[in-house]
Amino acid sequence: MDHKTVRVPVELKAGEGAEPGTVVAQIATLNVVDRDGDVTLPGAFDPKAHQRISLYNHSSAGMFGSRLPVGIGSIEEAGDKVIFTGQINLALADGQELHKALQFDAMHGTPSEWSYGFRILEAGEGEHEDQKVRFLKQLDVFEVSPVILGAGIGTETVAVKSGTPITEHAAAVESTLAGFVERVEARAKARAAEGRPLSFQNRVTLRAMVESVSALKASIEAALESDVVTPEMRAFAMFQHSEHEIEELFRDGS
Repeated sequence: MDHKTVRVPVELKAGEGAEPGTVVAQIATLNVVDRDGDVTLPGAFDPKAHQRISLYNHSSAGMFGSRLPVGIGSIEEAGDKVIFTGQINLALADGQELHKALQFDAMHGTPSEWSYGFRILEAGEGEHEDQKVRFLKQLDVFEVSPVILGAGIGTETVAVKSGTPITEHAAAVESTLAGFVERVEARAKARAAEGRPLSFQNRVTLRAMVESVSALKASIEAALESDVVTPEMRAFAMFQHSEHEIEELFRDGS
């Protein structure tokens, strides 16, 4: 039995149409080298399988698992992201405690790290981005758990919709993006020192990323343009911003 851990966003859905205790977590990223030197390939996860949810640090799984599972869910691949959607059993005291802990982390801008227990059904050796790796081609995932520290790249609780302010969510997104840019710059610098450009696959990925960010920018700008600025909003802003900042915030408003 092996485990993979990733720092990703988790979403605890509490809005209309969502059953209380629903959790959505990115548990892995495809086609990247993780901390174990493995690359998980598309198609490695079975979307028809179901997995148990453990308390922190796989306390419901393995030889020393001593706590009952607190939920169940399934995994699907969405682009390069591996998404786990599950239902925490809030009828259990442990389920309630886990739900509260995830909410608390999200409300305070601390992404959870998630790990999954699995058996390897098919794997192979090879090279990825100029380093020797193990390619994971097919996995039998039987359990998912939040952990303190994991091996995966790009895993965390997506968001907590039961109260995380946009300002906090925006700060978390900005921090994640800044970390990504720093990694890209370091990779480009290292390749340049070797007299080589970024790999073809990385260049394709980064160009797609630029297009995605541009689309997000356009969507956010459209949302800002749709704002209706009322005298009450402007008056409230006076307590939080300078006159120049207010003019910038409301320059498209009345």
